[in-house]
Amino acid sequence: MKRHIALIMLIGVLLGGCMAPIKETPSVVESLPTNPNVEKTLTRIEKVPTPSLPDHPKYAPIRTTPTPALRVPSGSIFDSDNFVGILIQNRPYQVGDMVQLVLEEETSASKQQELKKSNSAELNVEPLTLAAGPLRINSGDVELDHQQDSAFKSNSNSRQNNSLVGTINVFVSDILTNGNLVVAGEKWITLNEGQEFIRVTGEIRARDITPQNTISSTKLGNARIEYSGEGRQQDNQEPSLISKILSILG
Repeated sequence: MKRHIALIMLIGVLLGGCMAPIKETPSVVESLPTNPNVEKTLTRIEKVPTPSLPDHPKYAPIRTTPTPALRVPSGSIFDSDNFVGILIQNRPYQVGDMVQLVLEEETSASKQQELKKSNSAELNVEPLTLAAGPLRINSGDVELDHQQDSAFKSNSNSRQNNSLVGTINVFVSDILTNGNLVVAGEKWITLNEGQEFIRVTGEIRARDITPQNTISSTKLGNARIEYSGEGRQQDNQEPSLISKILSILG
C-alpha cells in the first residue's frame, strides 16, 4: 500500500513539473528590423565641414626609388634605354618629376531672357428690342459695353566673369599607357589674415611641355583647379546665422 502511495506522489510531481508555465522567448523574426512593430530610431548625421590643411596626400609629390632593371652586359658603351637624341625636344618623364603649370584660366558667361504676354477681351450689347404682333417692347437706352486688357513683361540678365592667373609647380604622380602624365600639386600662401591655397590635378601630354619645362593650364585635361583660403578673411565671406535665417524666411 505504501508503495502505491509513493508511486502516485511521484507521478503527481512529474505532472506538476510538466504543467509549469513556460516563459515565451521573442522570436527571431519578430525582432528583425523589417518587422513594422519594431520601433526604428533614425540617427541624423550632420556633415561637418572639414578645414583644408597643407600637405594633402592627394597633392603631395611621390618620392620613390626606381628599381634598376636587370640588363645583360653587351660590352658596348651605348645605352639604348637611356638614349635621348639631340633633336628630340621632349625628354622622358618619370614619376616624381616636376613641371611648372602656368595658370591662364578665364571664363565668361552671360544669359538674357525676355518674356512678354498680352491679353485683350471686349463685350458689346446693343439696345434690346422685342416685337410680338401688335405688341412692341423697346429697351430704350439700355446698353452694355465691356473691355479688358492685360499685359505682362519680364526681363532677366545674368553675367559672370572669372579669371585666375599665376604659376604652380605640379609633380608627375602616374604615367598612363598612352603616355599621358597624371600631375598634381598645391601651393599655400600665408597672409596676415589667413592662408590661401591653389590645388591642381589633371592629365597632360609630354609633347605639350615646352623646352622651359612649362605648360599652360589650358592644355590640362580632366582639370581640377581649386583656389580658396582658410582663416579670418575666408570666414568673413560666409553668411552669418541671422543672414541665413532671413534668407530662408525671405
